[in-house]
Amino acid sequence: MKNQTLNKSKFFKGYISSRKLNGSYIPQKLQNLAIRDFAERKNLKLSLSGTEWKIKNSYLMIRSIVKSEKKIDGIIFFSVFQIAENIKFFKYLILQMIIKKKIIYFVLEDLEIKGKKNLDDLVINLKTNRYLT
Repeated sequence: MKNQTLNKSKFFKGYISSRKLNGSYIPQKLQNLAIRDFAERKNLKLSLSGTEWKIKNSYLMIRSIVKSEKKIDGIIFFSVFQIAENIKFFKYLILQMIIKKKIIYFVLEDLEIKGKKNLDDLVINLKTNRYLT
């Protein structure tokens, strides 16, 4: 019970995508539902999700979310495949969040990134996935 009380004070921002994720379009409504359900199960407060533009190599929304990091305890991504396009950029971005003691979740893969070791493992998996597909 103590953990639930602690989590309720945590405030997260959702992050969804308009682009293909691993070759498929996932409706934004479904992405938001999954993020909202995840936050409820973890007893986390959730702000309306930021939606990334469909424009290739545009990361305005995620940059904006990270910039507002003082107001949030972390980010809840719909999927790790939202970052698979530009691994180097997202490794840098997520590392900045880790340094600031923020938590990153990936709902679809049920991943939690709290530290550099988690991030390094994720990057290896993403690179392996890119190589295999």
